[in-house]
Amino acid sequence: MKQVKLWSRNCQKLTDTLDKIASSLEGQAKRINEAKQQVSAVDDQVASLKLRLAQVENRQVTMADQIDNAENCSRRDNIQILNLKEGMKGEHLLEFFESWLPTKLGLSTAKGCKDWTALIGPPGRGMTRPVILKLHNSQNKPWIMAAAGKAKNLEHEGSCSFIHQDLSNAVRLKHHSYNDVVRK
Repeated sequence: MKQVKLWSRNCQKLTDTLDKIASSLEGQAKRINEAKQQVSAVDDQVASLKLRLAQVENRQVTMADQIDNAENCSRRDNIQILNLKEGMKGEHLLEFFESWLPTKLGLSTAKGCKDWTALIGPPGRGMTRPVILKLHNSQNKPWIMAAAGKAKNLEHEGSCSFIHQDLSNAVRLKHHSYNDVVRK
């Protein structure tokens, strides 16, 4: 009998321990299921955010292209003159180009009509700044560029000047990327 009671007590202890373990496992299973649901919800949110991010990135690329296009359109009537000595500002600069460009390029004054001029960048140490000329009429640009290509000497106060199209940095990089192709 003693052995049966002892055995019964041990079985009861074992049963109590197993019940505690079972209730603990049920709690853990409940927490694991809750965690799975939260992970699933986060995965769904991440998937929708990835889709939204892809849409935003596509829109950003489109907008960047539109900004580049708008910048290039705004530069369409501009020419850039390099290596002119500094010293003139504002209206004097515009008056200078009204007389200097037609004289050097052999153009009539009507073809050289300009809206405004601007020096680009801060004054440098011993370096000249590019000058941007906004032409009044976009038809004047091809005439000026063709005459600049034919002109042998665009000199002013001892320095040789150059006339180029006013291109954005993106377009300049694209032009430079074709140099290797052209060389082949």
